[in-house]
Amino acid sequence: MADAQLQNLLMHAQEQVPFYRELWGRHGFDPASVRSTADLARAPMVDKDAIVTAGDSAVDQRRVHDDLDTMSTSGTSGRSITIRRVPAEMRATRRSYLRTLMLNGGRPWNRAVTVASTWLAKKKGVIMSVIARARYIPPTTPIAEQIRLLHEYRPKLLIGQTGGLYLLARELLRRGETFPLRMVAPTGATLMPMMRQAMRDAFGPEPLDLYGAVELGTISWQCRHGSYHVDADRMLVEIVDDQGRPVPIGQTGQVVCTGLYGYTMPLIRYKLLDVASLLPGTCPCGLSFPMMGPVQGRINDFLPTPRGDLVSPHYLYHIFDHAGSHPVKEWRIIQHATDSMTFEYVPEERFDPRALEHGMNVIRERFGPELRLEVRRVESVPMTPNGKRTCIVSELKPDVFGGMRPWDGEAASGMSSSLEREYAAGGV
Repeated sequence: MADAQLQNLLMHAQEQVPFYRELWGRHGFDPASVRSTADLARAPMVDKDAIVTAGDSAVDQRRVHDDLDTMSTSGTSGRSITIRRVPAEMRATRRSYLRTLMLNGGRPWNRAVTVASTWLAKKKGVIMSVIARARYIPPTTPIAEQIRLLHEYRPKLLIGQTGGLYLLARELLRRGETFPLRMVAPTGATLMPMMRQAMRDAFGPEPLDLYGAVELGTISWQCRHGSYHVDADRMLVEIVDDQGRPVPIGQTGQVVCTGLYGYTMPLIRYKLLDVASLLPGTCPCGLSFPMMGPVQGRINDFLPTPRGDLVSPHYLYHIFDHAGSHPVKEWRIIQHATDSMTFEYVPEERFDPRALEHGMNVIRERFGPELRLEVRRVESVPMTPNGKRTCIVSELKPDVFGGMRPWDGEAASGMSSSLEREYAAGGV
């Protein structure tokens, strides 16, 4: 079924999407030659920059001027991308999330709360907002207010960005409280062991880690046995070397994905700049979906403020949400001290200085008047050796807050309510 769906997708892209027709023509790739998913490795890879630069030519030309649903990524690896989808494609993505939750014990009638990207406030859909009675809490909401809303909403399921859920769990534990849930599902960053422990202590169940991307939806997810299963009936996942060639099962490489049902704006052999591996064998849970190792390349630092707060990196990924436009292709924040940081950026072609200033004011407001913020235009943002752009870089010494990191599970006794003393950045 996946082979047949892939063939349909490739021929559709060849006929209706100029970006792929031109790209494949330059590389001598004939989509009609693909007979199975194994043949896909002959196609050239694409990345976020290529899709953004292509603009309307990366969209089904019959749909370019339609009123489509849109989703924008947060820009964790630099440039933000806006994906366009028809409602049926959006529903398929949501059903995938719902299936993951149900396979792990969640039920449609359970109250749910999401603490995640702002597009969820408007794009929850009928399934999640009516049947599951989902409520949305913006990720920038103060932690004390998040706890109050949890008590008001009384959810059984909690879904949100990993860093934000960790800080929420740690604040509950600092207060000597717990909030029992049927399920907690963090997503968007690597779930460190002590983050997992804090969530388990605060909420009860073992966290269900979801690996995905806004532009693709679910990629893989943990079952009750802890294995990561690829969402294989709607997503092809390859692990490749620098040349795009598949690496042996069990070997680490770059994650490359193809969404089998994304016809409006196809993502075919799409590089996520994440590092992981596919695993051999079968899982005791009984699911036949292939297994994947945990992603190794999505760790970002929390940042302390002069006033004693810990700021999740996800806050910084959304500073341009209400700026009217996203003014930067790439960006990086370097924290030199708790009251000093530099924002480096590569501007978009249609650069809007007012949008940039809006984002800088969001940072200043969050970190307080003590912050000395230098804004620096650069030609490019350097990448790490494993091929990722690190957007959050800290120069703070490990002993700044007693040698602890945000995921350290040491007792919070005597520490500030903001958890600042749990932070130390040992360099990226």
